[in-house]
Amino acid sequence: MHTESEFIHRPVRNAHEYINALTTRLLALCIPYILKHRQHSKRPHILQGGYDVAKLIIGLIVGALVTYLVLNPSEEVQKSAKLSESPEYVANKAVVEAMFQAHMDEDMEAWSALVADSLKWSSPSYGSVSQAGTKDDWTAVVKNYQEEFDDLAHQQSVYLPGLDGVTAEPDGSVRVYVHWKGTHTATGVVAEPWYYANYDLEGGKIVAAMEFMDVGGMMNHIAAGSAGE
Repeated sequence: MHTESEFIHRPVRNAHEYINALTTRLLALCIPYILKHRQHSKRPHILQGGYDVAKLIIGLIVGALVTYLVLNPSEEVQKSAKLSESPEYVANKAVVEAMFQAHMDEDMEAWSALVADSLKWSSPSYGSVSQAGTKDDWTAVVKNYQEEFDDLAHQQSVYLPGLDGVTAEPDGSVRVYVHWKGTHTATGVVAEPWYYANYDLEGGKIVAAMEFMDVGGMMNHIAAGSAGE
């Protein structure tokens, strides 16, 4: 059996024992004080004093826990940070960012240079077949957006490392969530669709693109807006 002295003076052997050791030491020091005063007096202010000490202990424990989590991030968080810093991912992410920028700048020559001729494209439109689209198909859709919308821009974008569908290990691909914004040229209606895509890259070019977006919902929004609804 451990004595109170052992609990108070036992050294912390590693970082993982930090919170547990601190909690134990605080309780070992403060609980006897609270019990002593509760046994010798029933006056409300004494009880309130014990209650305040208990709140102080809880506050110290919570503060220590926050400090520990900040200074000692979990293995999962550290692994995620390392994935985002992978040289392959960083290089591929830069290609995808450049592709988007070329699209927004309506620079199809720069856009095409970042897309492989052998591209397999999955359209976000209803009824499309996965990876049945070609570079020519995707090019036509991108040009159509440039013709149909003005001021295409990203309001927000979040990039993440892609994972292998079988092993769940990083495979160099790039995932991205985008909140688009553009003005429909013919009607003046502003559309702000959400978009998700996964891009596979080889040799600095996009070789596969799988896109997801509520295209029908966006067109319904434009139709309703142009009708004054």
